[in-house]
Amino acid sequence: MKAINFLLRSFYYFRTGYSIYLSLPLTMISLCTTVYYLAIQNIPILKSVFPGVLEFGLALVVVVYPSGALAGWFHFKKMPFYRIEQTINVESNPYSQTKLTPVMIPMWKTLMALAEKEGLDVQEMRKILETSV
Repeated sequence: MKAINFLLRSFYYFRTGYSIYLSLPLTMISLCTTVYYLAIQNIPILKSVFPGVLEFGLALVVVVYPSGALAGWFHFKKMPFYRIEQTINVESNPYSQTKLTPVMIPMWKTLMALAEKEGLDVQEMRKILETSV
């Protein structure tokens, strides 16, 4: 069981590391060199504006970085996509609604004891605690 857990965790770490830290820079380099050598270099007007691939790469970063940041801001603040993503994450994560993380169990037990002393109904709390242990 530990080996499967290790493999699943390492796959998750790989997906995160590759998608964020490896594929983005490689994609930017690939885009820059492909566009420069297939388009910019063959158009004399653009070749005079961007005499080398380094100049084009810097201009691309100056345009793409703010555009990407703006698109990300819109994604989180103005579009419904982020809310839908979070809804799906909550639905698929048992710890968000029906289970407690191991760190929360002692606090939950203390809270239940206090609630019982005050005469409150703790049946729902007890069900969640039982599914978590």
